[in-house]
Order: sequence, then C-alpha cells, then structure tokens
Amino acid sequence: DIVLNCDCVYEPLYGKSWELLVEVIDECLKVNPKCIVVTSVERRTADGIDQFVERMGESEHVGQVDRIMRDDDKDLELYITKGLIKS
Repeated sequence: DIVLNCDCVYEPLYGKSWELLVEVIDECLKVNPKCIVVTSVERRTADGIDQFVERMGESEHVGQVDRIMRDDDKDLELYITKGLIKS
C-alpha cells in the first residue's frame, strides 16, 4: 500500500493538525508495516514541517523517515516514511 499526502503541514493555515496526521500515519503503519508513506511539502516560514518529521520519527510504528528530495529553488521537499518491521 502507498499513502500519499501533499502540502498537509502548514501551521499558519492548519494549526497543529499535523499531530493528528502523524497519528493516522502511525496507525496505517501499525496495520500494514510494509506500507510506504509519501509526503511532499512546500517549505515556508514557521511551517511546522521539522516538528512533523521529528514526531513521525518518534512514532511507535515508524521504522524510518527519509527526505529523498529537496528543491531549494522551489522550496519543495519529499519524504518517504516506512513502517517498523519486527523480526
């Protein structure tokens, strides 16, 4: 499974709703640890993205969060989040 989310983290507009997004993504990865979550963001002042990524990495069912692309000219970043695969 693949979960896509785009431009869902921007605190001045959405507040800290990214905290709920982290919970939903963590639950998806609990149900299916092989799921891949693709997150694209546009970087803006005080956007909350760093806190979102940090919280994702601390989530119970998240194995890793990697920034796989950064375009400084367009202020875009792309992240891949994978579930925690227990042996």
